[in-house]
Amino acid sequence: DLFQADMAVSLRAKVENKDGEISLIADRVSTPSNNLLAATEIDAAHKIFIPRATPREKLESIGRLLRAHPGPDKVVVAISGPAGIQNKLLPYTVEWSSALEQEIKGLLAAPSGPLSHAPVA
Repeated sequence: DLFQADMAVSLRAKVENKDGEISLIADRVSTPSNNLLAATEIDAAHKIFIPRATPREKLESIGRLLRAHPGPDKVVVAISGPAGIQNKLLPYTVEWSSALEQEIKGLLAAPSGPLSHAPVA
């Protein structure tokens, strides 16, 4: 069994309020052990540091860019937040290259607003 009584879980859900009764419709559920990364996993993966308050549009552009380059390489996203830096292993792998890394850095450095990116050659 994945879930047990009194177990902590991480949940991404939609909240609905019908007739004064609140319900959650789960999109993703995971246990804390699924969210923790061993130091060896972090060291073996390519890292992308996401500064605090990075606009959603930039994050979505980076996600599209990474998914457009499928391959064997693991990527850890280091997200800066009020509680410090959290390392998240992406659920997919990419074909990492210096050109891809530079394009990601360019997207993060670009002024906020509509983003587009040219394909990496």
